[in-house]
Amino acid sequence: MKKLIIVRVILGIIVAIILAILIATQFNENERNDKTEDTSVIEKNKAKQDVFETIKLLEPENTLEEINEIIGFEGQCTDEENKVYKWDVTEDTSVKVGYTDEGLATIEISFPSKLIANDKVDFSNFDEVKEAMNTKNSITYDEIVEKFGGVQGTLKYKEKGTLKYEWNRPEGRYLTCTFNSSTMKCTFLSGKV
Repeated sequence: MKKLIIVRVILGIIVAIILAILIATQFNENERNDKTEDTSVIEKNKAKQDVFETIKLLEPENTLEEINEIIGFEGQCTDEENKVYKWDVTEDTSVKVGYTDEGLATIEISFPSKLIANDKVDFSNFDEVKEAMNTKNSITYDEIVEKFGGVQGTLKYKEKGTLKYEWNRPEGRYLTCTFNSSTMKCTFLSGKV
């Protein structure tokens, strides 16, 4: 009887030790995964901010040196003759800048549409927007936002006098609108609505 009690105690201790080891191993694994995820997020975004914030900070009057400083690293020259530079901010987002002969920049960001897809974007008033485009007064950015369910567009292109915004829905429908930057009136639109 005494032997049975001793065997049970020893088995209980062994089970407790095994459980403690399993719990500690699982805890350490989770901690390692958390650290790995944090590091990979930092490594993925090479710039000081994401592409959506970057384009808001850049201006057509910025020099290449100023843009390198704003983004946080030097861009790669992709076309020396036309003075085009590219910054790969993440694996699937980038900033592209080309310089005119006057030294002004055209700024464009690239990103997967899924990053800005929003099911609150409502294209049901598209015909009204298209019709307003053909009037003398056109239609402003704020009016388009109102027509599309109150959803702000994503700034995707800038040059002196021009801004382009894009609206995307999850199922793949999208619209890109070009605006005069001083009046914010729409001058052109294209997409698949």
